[in-house]
Amino acid sequence: MKRISLALLGPLVTFLMLPLAAPAQTGAIPFEDAVARANLVFVGEVASIEYREPQDAPEGTDLPFTFVTYTVDRVLRGAWEDARITLRFAGGYSPSSGRVSLNPLAPMFRVGNRDLLLVRGNGAAFCPLVGCGQGRFRIAEGAVYSSLGLAVRIGSDGRTRHGPDALGDAEVAMDVPAAPERRLRELRAQLDASDLTEAERDRMGAMLRVLSRPQTIGVARRGARPSPPAAPPVSEAAFLRRVQTLADAAPAAPAAERTLSADAPFRVSLPAATEARQPPSRPSGPVVQRERTREQVLLERNGGNPVLEVTP
Repeated sequence: MKRISLALLGPLVTFLMLPLAAPAQTGAIPFEDAVARANLVFVGEVASIEYREPQDAPEGTDLPFTFVTYTVDRVLRGAWEDARITLRFAGGYSPSSGRVSLNPLAPMFRVGNRDLLLVRGNGAAFCPLVGCGQGRFRIAEGAVYSSLGLAVRIGSDGRTRHGPDALGDAEVAMDVPAAPERRLRELRAQLDASDLTEAERDRMGAMLRVLSRPQTIGVARRGARPSPPAAPPVSEAAFLRRVQTLADAAPAAPAAERTLSADAPFRVSLPAATEARQPPSRPSGPVVQRERTREQVLLERNGGNPVLEVTP
C-alpha cells in the first residue's frame, strides 16, 4: 500500500473543528492524574478498523467516526473480562464522500499497532481516551512511545517525558480504502469538463488516481536529531510496572466502560448545534449561568473530554 502525503490529498483531507474543546485536551495532563482519571487501562493490539457515519449527520457534511477494535492482552485498571473492546473516535474516512476528516487531537491507528490505552467515556466523547492523544502509548520492539511516536522516558521524579527520538514516520499513519464509486464518477465527470485549465486537469487526474486505490496517510516529522543522542525510551516492562503502581494507588475507577459495535446505528447531537438553535433574543442571566455550569460539570466528570449526547 502506497503512502501519500496530506499535501497531495489537499481538499480530500479536512480537520474537524470539534465544539467544547477542553483545555485538558490541549495541555499536558500529569501522568499520575491521567491514570487516575481512566475508567479502564489496558494493553492490547489493534485487530480491526472500521469507518461509519451517524444517522443524523447534516447533509453535505462529513462527520465520520472511526471504530477501532482491540484484542485485550492485559488489564491494569478497571473491570474488563472480554477478549476485545471497540472504541469510537470522531474523524476518519467518510464512506459516503471518500474524504478524510482528521481530529487533530486524536491518534492515528493501523491494524497491528500495540498500545497501552487510558480509556474514559467510550461512546460519550469525541475521543474515548484521557486527554485524547495523551491517553494512548505506543509499544514497539519492547519500548514505549507517545501517540505521535516520540520516545517516552520516566525521569528520576517519576514523571514521563516525550522525545526527541521517534519511531519511523510510517509508524504514525492510518490506512484508508478507495473512494466510493459515486465519488469517482463525479471526479471523472469534472475531469472531462472542457473548461479546465491544464494545471487543473493535472491536479484532478492526480486526485482521481489517489482516490482510486487504498492509501496510507502519515504524519511526517521534520528536524534533526539531537547530539549527543538522548537516552533510550523506557522499556515496556518498566513502563507497565509504573502504570500498575499508579493504578493501584489511585481511587477506584469512577465508572465502567463499554464496547461498541460499528454495525449498530447511532446518532450524535453536537452541543454547538443546540446552542445555535436558540432564539436570537437576549437570554436571561440565570439560564446562561445554568447552561455554562452544566457544561463545566460534564467536562469535569468526563476527564476533560468533550461530551456527546449519543442515541443508539
